Amino acid sequence: MTNKNIAILGSGAWGTAFGKVLVDAGNLVTIWGSRSEVCKNINDNNCLPNRLDGIELPADLRASTSIDRALNGQDGIVDVVVVAISAQKARGVLNSLMPDFLRIFGPDKEKWPIFLSLMKGLEVQTGSLMTQMISDELEIGDKHIAALAGPNLAKEVALRMPSSATIVSNDLKTAELVSELFGTSQYFEVEVSKDVVGVQMMSCLKNVYALLCGYYAGKGYGASTTGALVTNAIRECQRLLVALNADPQSVLGYAGIGDILATCTSNLSRNYSFGFLVGSGETQENAALQARGVVEGVATISTIMKLVDETGVNMPLVQQAAGIFSNI
Repeated sequence: MTNKNIAILGSGAWGTAFGKVLVDAGNLVTIWGSRSEVCKNINDNNCLPNRLDGIELPADLRASTSIDRALNGQDGIVDVVVVAISAQKARGVLNSLMPDFLRIFGPDKEKWPIFLSLMKGLEVQTGSLMTQMISDELEIGDKHIAALAGPNLAKEVALRMPSSATIVSNDLKTAELVSELFGTSQYFEVEVSKDVVGVQMMSCLKNVYALLCGYYAGKGYGASTTGALVTNAIRECQRLLVALNADPQSVLGYAGIGDILATCTSNLSRNYSFGFLVGSGETQENAALQARGVVEGVATISTIMKLVDETGVNMPLVQQAAGIFSNI
């Protein structure tokens, strides 16, 4: 499935960095964004100021505020639509774009492209995983939906640092088709999985643990504390995945321990940085202003706590984080 036509919904750091990965792998990529100045910088200056400072983007990576231009792509209607929007805003955006999808892709949804989620979070209002939200909102089946998760810090990926990810779908063939988008990439490796619940839950949980690791680092604690936190976080995750009938082995994959280690130890992680500021004495309101975007761990922690209460799983670290950050 290499050399495909791809649209990315969202011109933030991760969506743009992911676009660079796909272009490097030989695909035709158009980013859809709402801000004309952002699209102009990508098109004319091959850069994304303030988000990917100092990183040159491929000249072939295109951006547009026109959804028609994005979905029609650079060589006909797109094969894949990548959803790289904040988890809490995605449903509203997809709902507003539904008339465009129907107009461009046609009424027969069996012929629609694959929708690939890059989002990491639970929808607060419904408690839905992102693949479930996409399915519900667009009324499309498993073969049209996949998600990608792993230790992928946007700036490092955009710098072509070696990275890995898990592609998950209820339809394994769909996951395999998406994996082919990366061809023989020299720096971005992917694996496939059918554990839709486990992989995506890890993407949510790691944000909560990153808040906590950042918080204690801000208070002056060191690597020994982080090591203990991560070890116990892994145990908590395994217990929850078992309770949700997911595969506890997903905790050991790229979306599990891989993403936990990256997110819980790097100041490039928005959740870790937020926690660090709060631990250092900043008010949560000031920390939110400095985050320059949605801190998904904070946005979804109450929803994760509902799961903890419903399942009765012992997750003291999650409960501790909820006690510290629940009033934001």
